[in-house]
Amino acid sequence: MLQFFKKNKEVVLSTILVTSLGFCEYNLAGFIVKYFELPRTNVLIHLDNYIPLVSYFVIFYILWYPIVFIAPVYIGLKHKMNFKNFLLIKLIEILISFFIYILFPTYVGKDMLQNHNIFDVVLNFIYSNDIGGNAFPSGHVFDTWNIWLAYKESRNIGLNVKILVFITNILICCSTVFTKQHGIIDVFAAILLCEFLWIFIKKRAKSFN
Repeated sequence: MLQFFKKNKEVVLSTILVTSLGFCEYNLAGFIVKYFELPRTNVLIHLDNYIPLVSYFVIFYILWYPIVFIAPVYIGLKHKMNFKNFLLIKLIEILISFFIYILFPTYVGKDMLQNHNIFDVVLNFIYSNDIGGNAFPSGHVFDTWNIWLAYKESRNIGLNVKILVFITNILICCSTVFTKQHGIIDVFAAILLCEFLWIFIKKRAKSFN
């Protein structure tokens, strides 16, 4: 492990730094919103009422945490340019989201669950410790979609790995609404923002070639 870190120190440290910056941005924006008691908007729409709460999806919701640190490193080892694009897009998203979280604070109305199983217990823990609280756009969805697009655009990554990443990321995206941490609008806003940024970055790269 130490040898791997020494060999790929730049990739590992860049991933840790940018990902950690995302966590700080989310919590800082949440602190500002709470400190100044800024009014929040509920982003749930009528269609969200038809989506059931499925507490075992919390497994995929939690899976996001290790994936956002591990998956980008693999990209960095396989495709340097896509790794740089991934990091740049993440940094732009951090900046955009920070201002959205402050200028348009949102929330998703939810109630604590009866602790019928371990999944309920874990989900209640997440509910009670969600410091930021902002929902729009979903950070979970943006990061997983950013990872997927980086993998999809990498010719050096095999098809089986891409399929595994796609399925895992779809499950994580679904978990955000099945755990009632996000609404449908949060999900599609994150995907659209990510797709737009990838198109923008790729066009800018072509214009310099």
